Amino acid sequence: MKRYLLTMVLSFVLSMAAMAQKAEQLKNSYNYLRAIEILQNDGEPNEALDYLQKEVKEHPKNGYAYSLIGDLYLNNSQPGDAIEPINKAVTLLQKDKKWNTYVYRQRATLYLQLGKEPEALNDWALAIKANPKDVEVYSDRAEYYYQRDRYAESDADFENICKLEPGNTLGYMGKGRNALETEKYQEAADLFSYCIP
Repeated sequence: MKRYLLTMVLSFVLSMAAMAQKAEQLKNSYNYLRAIEILQNDGEPNEALDYLQKEVKEHPKNGYAYSLIGDLYLNNSQPGDAIEPINKAVTLLQKDKKWNTYVYRQRATLYLQLGKEPEALNDWALAIKANPKDVEVYSDRAEYYYQRDRYAESDADFENICKLEPGNTLGYMGKGRNALETEKYQEAADLFSYCIP
């Protein structure tokens, strides 16, 4: 029995190491890196897209490439074209904690562009469940609530940012802005003062 358990544990550890290695290989594949290089140098997005299309043809499980394809479509106001690559990225990157929350945020943005607000809220909730310490998720959702005059909910998300990263002024600035909107001027002044070194 002990030998069986040891074999199971060893198999699990080796499979996790193999997955980590495979993820690094996918992030370092030629076509993917070439697309990133083009975008970082303010190159033509369509040229980057060509490399990414080659990448997913060669490596159909490269969720990182699908995510970047989704970004290109979203940035070009083509949410319809972004649906398939983003959904593939969400599926393929489930085990990568950092990217997993990013692609949920990405799909939430897509849903907002498509006018599907409940789905966007659901993806933010999934992102928080996957990584409750990702302040970017709280920031996105807080901004969503702010834009819809839902200040209490926005405050709650900005408060989470303050708790997770006390030195990050984003949470205090957001709460200050909400206080201004609700005419709590002294509270706003105190929050903004906290942000000034």
